[in-house]
Amino acid sequence: MSTIAIKTGSLTINAAFLKEIKDDNSDLSNLIDATFDALTSQSAEKINVRALFDIMSQIRDYLAMHFALEDEFGYFDDAVDVPFQLSCQADILKAQHEQFYTEICLIVETAESLLHSRSQSIAMKSKVIDAFKSFYVRFQDHEEAERELVFQSFQCDFGETD
Repeated sequence: MSTIAIKTGSLTINAAFLKEIKDDNSDLSNLIDATFDALTSQSAEKINVRALFDIMSQIRDYLAMHFALEDEFGYFDDAVDVPFQLSCQADILKAQHEQFYTEICLIVETAESLLHSRSQSIAMKSKVIDAFKSFYVRFQDHEEAERELVFQSFQCDFGETD
């Protein structure tokens, strides 16, 4: 027998908490930005495989905490009187957390395979680096969309509209 989940409430954000989580998470932001800058300024052959694995693992761990905090305190279900557009955007952004976490875990697994490989090929390193660069761009877009959602939520709370 299969079951079908039916959404009965609206998802929204706790704008104040989500903003605070974002403001307080400068370590993650700085780490991701510095990693992206380092990986784009060096050729793959100059990247140390152990350092690459360690930094990707550290980013994964920071993201796990970041998403756990956002999911627990920044989003909430069954909100009353939430504009449909905000609820839809909140659904999309919250669902992306699992996608991003899964993606960074795959990047870490690939880096770990490279670390334990007998031939630490430049092509394999490039695969990890390119995957992270792609992840970085989409993650930055996600974070910006969440900041915009916070802004829109504050506008709705204060009765302002575009």
